[in-house]
Amino acid sequence: MPYDYTVHFTADALASGNHLLAEAVAEGGAARVLPVLVVLPGGGQVKDGMRYVNAVHAAIAQCRLDRHSLVPIGGGAVLDAVGFAAATRTVVAG
Repeated sequence: MPYDYTVHFTADALASGNHLLAEAVAEGGAARVLPVLVVLPGGGQVKDGMRYVNAVHAAIAQCRLDRHSLVPIGGGAVLDAVGFAAATRTVVAG
């Protein structure tokens, strides 16, 4: 089965001013891409209280996302925290 896809090279792919990631995802047919960057510390620090979970909640609310719209990048603790935030935040339509 042959594959046909574009390869992009860029520096700082996740920087808020770099729109290449959003453009590349949109090329693939995504209906809406909102590049929102929430930087969380790695390791156990991200699980220390609700501070970082609340930061993810705020980003979800600001962009009116649902729990299926998040693409976390990181290790186990970061993925746990973002998954918890996604599971505990509801978005009201309207």
